[in-house]
Amino acid sequence: SSGGAAAVDGCVPYKRRKRGLSASEMCESLLALWACGGEACEDLDRLRGQDGLGLLLGHGLPAAQRARDFLATFEEPDLPLLGSGRSAVREEGLGLRGLSRASVAVVADLQARSPQRVARIDLDATILASSKRAARPCYDGRRGYQPVVALWAEQDAIVADEFRDGNVSAQSGNRRVIERALAALPGGVERVFLRADSALYDHSLMVYLDQRKVGFAISVPVSPGLMRRMQGGWTRRPGTWSARTKARCASGRCWTICPTARSVGRRA
Repeated sequence: SSGGAAAVDGCVPYKRRKRGLSASEMCESLLALWACGGEACEDLDRLRGQDGLGLLLGHGLPAAQRARDFLATFEEPDLPLLGSGRSAVREEGLGLRGLSRASVAVVADLQARSPQRVARIDLDATILASSKRAARPCYDGRRGYQPVVALWAEQDAIVADEFRDGNVSAQSGNRRVIERALAALPGGVERVFLRADSALYDHSLMVYLDQRKVGFAISVPVSPGLMRRMQGGWTRRPGTWSARTKARCASGRCWTICPTARSVGRRA
């Protein structure tokens, strides 16, 4: 056992009913619902009529209304906003911060069982289409949400995440997600690398990564100036972009470039 259940029960503020499910069992039930292809709490009522899933989990499933009540405990609409305009994201409340602390404890346990000296973090936003009335339009025309997730490849574990409305730009607020991801890395990690798409192509962010000694590979939107540099070859003096790593993405609209040291403050 990774101790994940104990971590959730210890970190998430949740008043358990008599003979009811604990916070960790509620979370496990919702994860099982998602893994089974469920899309709404109402689907729990259908699964409750089958014994197989309960046997696998070691406990029963909550009723749909009970699951909705549990999720409602994480909703704190009066919290301050991070950012402004359409890029605003509400600050996490006690419940979500508790889940984050539990996640950090689980990642630390994974590292204790299988130590890794390198952390390759993949950061990306994913559109989750939704028919909810509160869902906002995404950049591709669908309505839904666009959470950002930072995955530690070596441990196959999420080290940071941020839930966002669909209309929040994928280019906003990424530094705070990276800061949380770096803070969540346990002891024993000696080298850190970050991979991201062009949503993180921001010079101030790359300077921050360089200062933290985080290696990175970030896709760059193709511009006429960048194309001229690529077609004309790369200079190799210190402080310039390196030609050793570049790859065109499938769409042909961006390249992935790994900068040399001292290059991140310069524009191509």
